[in-house]
Amino acid sequence: TNKIYTANVLQAITVIDGTTNETVTVAGLGVSQPYAIAVNPVTNKIYAANYGSANVTVIDGADNSTTNVTAGTSPLAITVNPVTNKIYAANYGSANVTVIDGTNNSTTTLSAGTNPWAIAVNPITNKVYVANYGSANVTVINGADNSTTTVAAGTNPVAIAVNISTNKIYVTNYGSANMTVIDGATNSTTSVVTGTNSYAVAVNQATKKIYVTNTGSNNITVVDGINNGSINVNVGSMPRKVAVNPVTNKIYVTNWNGANVTVIDVVREWDTGLTASVNNIINNSCSEPKPNITGVATINWTPSNTTLDHVLNNWMTGQEAWSQATVSGTKSQTVNWTYNWGSDSLLPGENFINIVPMESQASTTNNLGLGTPMAGNMLTYPI
Repeated sequence: TNKIYTANVLQAITVIDGTTNETVTVAGLGVSQPYAIAVNPVTNKIYAANYGSANVTVIDGADNSTTNVTAGTSPLAITVNPVTNKIYAANYGSANVTVIDGTNNSTTTLSAGTNPWAIAVNPITNKVYVANYGSANVTVINGADNSTTTVAAGTNPVAIAVNISTNKIYVTNYGSANMTVIDGATNSTTSVVTGTNSYAVAVNQATKKIYVTNTGSNNITVVDGINNGSINVNVGSMPRKVAVNPVTNKIYVTNWNGANVTVIDVVREWDTGLTASVNNIINNSCSEPKPNITGVATINWTPSNTTLDHVLNNWMTGQEAWSQATVSGTKSQTVNWTYNWGSDSLLPGENFINIVPMESQASTTNNLGLGTPMAGNMLTYPI
C-alpha cells in the first residue's frame, strides 16, 4: 500500500502516504501512549501497542477505521505473523503476552518472563521470541499450540531480531555488553561480545550480517552471522536505533545525543566479476505467489572474458537443489534472465530469491548434487 505508520506517544498514530508524503492522524478513543506498531501486509491491518491504556489499536489500512483490543499491563512491543494471522503483544507490566487472532480479534494470554521488552517472530517456523528485561531470559512461544520454553540470555535483554533464512535469533543485552545468539532449531545459545549498553539490533537477511547499537560506547558492533566474528564501527553520540536496507546494503543508525543519523555504506567484500541484477518491476512487493521476475547477468573479467553460460535461481535459504533460470538472447558477456519458479512459490510475509550467474567454465552442480559452486556473486532479492 506504500503507507508508513508512526506511533506518537501523545495518543495518536500518523499515517504517511509514501507517494505524496501527505499525512493523516488516527486517534482512537481510549488510547494512551501508543509505543510500537506492526503491520500485517496480507490483511492490510495495522496493530499499535498502547503502553498507557493496556490495549492494542487495530487499524484497517483501507479506511483508517479503528478497533481497540484489550491487552495486558503496559504493552511495549508487538509483532505479527502474517502466515497465521496472529498478533503478539508483549506486556511489560504484567509479565505476559497477549495473542490476538487477526480474523476476529479474540485474545489468549500467555505467561512470559519479567518485564517483556521486545518481541519478534519467525513466520517460517511459527516461533515467537520475547526478550524479558527483568529476568534475563527469552520466552519462546510455539505458535502452533501456544506452548512456551524459556532460554537464558544476558543481563537486561532489550531487543530481538530473527534471521529467517538461518533460523538464528539475536538478542541484545543492555546490562552485560553482549548479544545472545539462539539457534532456533535447538534453542542452544552462543554469546557474542558487543560494545557497552547494547540497545537495538537489525539483521541483513541477504548478507547474514547483524548490526548492534551500543549506546554507552558510541559505536555499533557488526557480527558475521556465519561464524559470529565481530568488529566495532564508530558512529555518533549515543546510538539508539538501527535499520538495514538489504537492497542497497546500507545501514542507518540514529544517534540520540547527536540528533543525527549515521549512514554506513557496506562495500562488497569480494567480487567474482560475474554479477546479476533484477529489473525491479515489482518494487520488492507483490501479491502473486509466482511473480514474473527478470534481470540481467554480466561478466566483466579482465583482461579477457569468457561467455555467460547459464543462470541459477533458488528460493529462500539456497539449501535445496537450484533451478535453471530462463536465459534469452545470445550467450555472451551479458544475458537476460527470467526467474524459473518450478514447484516453489512465495509465502505471505518476507521472502528472498537468490540468483547466481555462471560462466562457461563453471560446472552446473557441486559434488553433492545440491546447491551451487558459486561461480558468480550471489544476488539475494527480498520480496
